Amino acid sequence: MDKKKILLYSAAGVGGLLVVLIVAVLILGAISGGIDRKRQQERELSNSRGTYNFFEPNRSVNILEEQEYLGLDRRIGYKYYEVTMYEPEYYSDAAAFVADALTDVIRGDHASYCARLSKTYLNRALYNEEFLEDFTMQRLYGILIEFLGEAEEKSGNNTVVRTQLKVDYMIRKNDGLFRNDMGSDMIRAVVYTVVKVIRPDGAESMYIEDVLLY
Repeated sequence: MDKKKILLYSAAGVGGLLVVLIVAVLILGAISGGIDRKRQQERELSNSRGTYNFFEPNRSVNILEEQEYLGLDRRIGYKYYEVTMYEPEYYSDAAAFVADALTDVIRGDHASYCARLSKTYLNRALYNEEFLEDFTMQRLYGILIEFLGEAEEKSGNNTVVRTQLKVDYMIRKNDGLFRNDMGSDMIRAVVYTVVKVIRPDGAESMYIEDVLLY
């Protein structure tokens, strides 16, 4: 084989190696870029939760004995279209159920609150740390439950009524154990989806199917 052919083969081999190296570098760069973007998103999520200055949790305090909290507007309003009512006897069944759930939150009764939730939502919320299972008493005030809509359907012999309610409230001295996505004295509305199951014999049961940011 003459020298010219040897040089041509050598050049082709080097060129092929360069192509392989360039492709490898591009692939590694894409992977590295994807990882960096994922890490950046994780940092942004962490920062979005960490921008609030939460108060130190205090499990020994009874907020229902604090004059500062008792002096706030702790009523629970229910808004149905253009009418806002504060008398519990005018609440719908779904609104009354959510009002009781919020009362659980105020009292720090996490067992009662969690018992109102669907297992699917509860597991997701605890996994994502949307709230901690053993949250403290929460100083909720300025509470308003607003009717958004309702749908009824049949499920076997049962009638299922699904109601969506927008819920606004503020938390004085928020410690981040129940809401870590908002600071003290802020409003960040959520939507509660409440399901009522009516059986053929008239027996009823209710649960909170989901809670999402509004």
